[in-house]
Amino acid sequence: MLYLLVPIGSTEWREMRLFTTFSAVEQVVAAGIVERQANGVPDRWCYVIAYDGTDEVFPVWGYVIYEGYLQRFAITPSPSES
Repeated sequence: MLYLLVPIGSTEWREMRLFTTFSAVEQVVAAGIVERQANGVPDRWCYVIAYDGTDEVFPVWGYVIYEGYLQRFAITPSPSES
């Protein structure tokens, strides 16, 4: 599984980060939440898309920050991917 962290409001590729474990991305997101809460700014600073596959990967899970934690939701494949 691959996890793509996308900062909200940023369209720069260099600001996106790619992880191979959920634990790693969860730690980065949690640190960002703590930092933002300490500075009094909204803690919803990013979202994460999880991809899975063998030769080609497809998005299967999305994660958003909800009440200080990552909340997972399923990404429904388009009819062309099924």
